[in-house]
Amino acid sequence: MFCLCCSLVIMTSCGDDDSVEDISFVKGELYQTTWSGQQVYYDNQGNVKAVDHFYLEFQKEPTAYYIQTDEEDNQRKSFTYKIEGKMLYAVDGVIFGHWTILEKTKNKMTMQAFKPKKCLVVLNRIS
Repeated sequence: MFCLCCSLVIMTSCGDDDSVEDISFVKGELYQTTWSGQQVYYDNQGNVKAVDHFYLEFQKEPTAYYIQTDEEDNQRKSFTYKIEGKMLYAVDGVIFGHWTILEKTKNKMTMQAFKPKKCLVVLNRIS
């Protein structure tokens, strides 16, 4: 009976825990999409320092627009981007940096960059 119990524990506890889902962009998938977003800035201790709210409108690569929603006049600023694999490179503009996808579904994306401290962008698809 003891051997049977040990065998069951060994067989049920072994899993494929080392598997990693490869999250990446598909060329052109951001084309003509609009996202509401939050950019979360962290301090050295990992505490939230600030949060910006905005919209992103992706045009045909390499052009996109950042619309600041915390400002009274909803400032619209263009920026240049490039996607490769699991990285979005914002070449210039407000969200400048190399962003790595942490989570991605059809309607939600979470990306991380270090500027030099940790910064997250959480995007929710509008259209």
